[in-house]
Amino acid sequence: MTAHTTSELSDVATCSSNTRSHIFRKTVQIIISARLLSKVPRKKREQLALDISIVALGIRVGYLFDVFPVRHFGNDAVQALTRFLNDLREEILEYRDVIVVLDPVFEQYFFVNAKMLLSENNVDATSPPWTAFVLLSQPPKLSFNMPSGVRELLSDLLLTIHGHFDSEQYEGPRYPPLVHLSSPQSETNRKVTSSADMIPLAAILLEYPIAYVPLDEQQTDFLPRTELDVFECILHLPEGVFSDEEREHVFMKFSCPRVLDAEDPSNTYWSEDVEQRLLSRFGPRAQRIGIGGRMHVRRYQEVFDRVAL
Repeated sequence: MTAHTTSELSDVATCSSNTRSHIFRKTVQIIISARLLSKVPRKKREQLALDISIVALGIRVGYLFDVFPVRHFGNDAVQALTRFLNDLREEILEYRDVIVVLDPVFEQYFFVNAKMLLSENNVDATSPPWTAFVLLSQPPKLSFNMPSGVRELLSDLLLTIHGHFDSEQYEGPRYPPLVHLSSPQSETNRKVTSSADMIPLAAILLEYPIAYVPLDEQQTDFLPRTELDVFECILHLPEGVFSDEEREHVFMKFSCPRVLDAEDPSNTYWSEDVEQRLLSRFGPRAQRIGIGGRMHVRRYQEVFDRVAL
């Protein structure tokens, strides 16, 4: 066994930190130089670079591509996104576990850390999941039981990803760049097209602690004039990591009806401090990548005529 001096170990840690810091800037360079995105404002491209870097580095499981219209990728967005991810994989090792999960019915594209998604989700687990479910009834109801349709969709997705895992790949990508939730011709299309299933599944992919569950596909009025707690998870990047200046980035934002707080004070989910749960889950991940980043949670109240899901 080789002994290492404190100085040598420090050098290794510094090298690792510098390498991870480089991921943010390298991702920006690739996105900024992409000709397909030349008409997208630089600020939007930088935001995309930050969000997908956070997924690649394992700070969160998934990110919904929504920073600018997907039409900027051209007529064949699926092919363009696949090529875009392959370019990132060729240049940056950390992207080898990142995939694009496509929902072709709702035309949603998720950048997902496949390795994390597999390790963080067990549809057969008996312990309460990270994500709780809010049924959009009147009043809203909280449940820790995953709806059966959502469980089936998540299980199918996990099996598909696991089935494509290449255990022989140590240097290159271990997953295909693109995974379909289903296709319009699929026999299971009925499950995927249900917004009552797809909306909470998206929340799980995005690692929200709260998933809204519509009563059915016909429901269009969500939480009108309901007082909501809004949570923002904010990552602080020190000078030199992403740019020459310190950077603050909201990488997660979600809401939950405040009425759930009052309904049952003994509830095991709400008796805990939600902010502390978020800090306990994402804070150590931000610290573990060794770039000097830190995070905090901002909480405030909002009331809307209706909530967009």
